[in-house]
Amino acid sequence: MASPAQRSFVSVAAGDSLKDVVPIVIQFVFGLVAQTFVFGAYTLLICLSTRMLRKRGLKAWDNRAMLMIILFMYLLAAGYWASTIAFTADLLRAHVNVTAVFITGRDEIIQWLPLFNAIALINFIISDGVVIWKARAICQHQLKKYLWISMGFLVLAAIAVVLTISFIMVLENRPESVSLDPRLVQAFVLGLSLLSTLSATALLVVTARRNQPISSMDFGKDTKSGQVLTMATTVGLIYSLLTLLALISAFISLPHGGVLAEIYYPISFYIASAYPPIMVLLIETSCSLTETSFSDSASGQPSSNCPTQFRSRNASQTLCQIDSIIGPDIIHPLAKTVSASSISTPNHSRFSDNSLDSRRIV
Repeated sequence: MASPAQRSFVSVAAGDSLKDVVPIVIQFVFGLVAQTFVFGAYTLLICLSTRMLRKRGLKAWDNRAMLMIILFMYLLAAGYWASTIAFTADLLRAHVNVTAVFITGRDEIIQWLPLFNAIALINFIISDGVVIWKARAICQHQLKKYLWISMGFLVLAAIAVVLTISFIMVLENRPESVSLDPRLVQAFVLGLSLLSTLSATALLVVTARRNQPISSMDFGKDTKSGQVLTMATTVGLIYSLLTLLALISAFISLPHGGVLAEIYYPISFYIASAYPPIMVLLIETSCSLTETSFSDSASGQPSSNCPTQFRSRNASQTLCQIDSIIGPDIIHPLAKTVSASSISTPNHSRFSDNSLDSRRIV
């Protein structure tokens, strides 16, 4: 799955003009510098998020699961970054000694690049799974059935990645007529990833829009529950936009051969890998990963502090199920705005389940 720029460099190194080699070398060196900068920022996020998870404690299964996901994705990212360094160093070596016979087709480094590119797609799948996990924890109960659509796209993308990796590993000595176009494979997987992320994020947008009147009165941007929904929706939309840019870049040609995705795809890979630690850091001030964000951590039952904009008739079973992303430390200001008598008589309260349901119907 060598890129067009890689193949063009091979042909240039075999005997073409030196002036045609320099732009390609500069392109890959620039890409490596950009990757190193993004990878360094990603490493900082990993250090902060893992330290935070360890500080909270790893007795809870959700904390352990999130920590394993973050570390696994980081190992894949580190391996991909190391492979990029090795390939760029090989290009520089060939640039210094162009007269030597260089990579006639199956160089020791280039032959592993298709596998590394395919394995890198795994992090996109994992990040999409975290997006769905978070959306299932936050969105309203009646909207959760639509998450099956997101899960369907996610399963298709995962199958495509597994088949691609299997094809490369099993058919390593395949004939030249049987090949995989890297742009088509990456575009197909990124397209499914984008559909999965957008459909899951759309449910968060609908949840925010449905509960906007109540949020503006009692659960505004200054409240922790409102911040959780706002951050989850905003980060999901930004992540979807960056995935869309990665998809579009696969079809934008560069002046000296190859496509823009050869530079931007590795960066988008690190951005996708950074999604779980970013979510952990953003919601740290508002919640914990050990319990649900909208339930009483002591009794395990829904408390009066549960934000009513996420409630439904089955609030005791579903609306207080925030998993590994949202925690129990959200203190809701309902007690400050609603008297004890009005809470005890929910039929007369504008925050009751019945009144909220009637608003949704309207």
